[in-house]
Amino acid sequence: MKSLSVCLLLFICSAANLPAQSLTVGGYVTDEQNVPVPFVSIGLLQSTGQRVVVQAQSDSTGMFIRSYTMPGKYLLRITCMGYRELRKELF
Repeated sequence: MKSLSVCLLLFICSAANLPAQSLTVGGYVTDEQNVPVPFVSIGLLQSTGQRVVVQAQSDSTGMFIRSYTMPGKYLLRITCMGYRELRKELF
């Protein structure tokens, strides 16, 4: 089965009038040959891997970006039909 890879871009944004930090995770999903994989399902799960906190989908170029407001330890799960599931820890 083919493998997925991901190049992650992490952004931390904060504003003086917001009580919590807004964190943004984004990146590009590619296959083994570095070809972008479109319309991949991306889930940000609690560190236990049980509960999905944020969901996203890559666009036609394999790019995704999503914001959330709960800093902590998470598991990034990337799935696509015909590929092995990819999991990465995020802090």
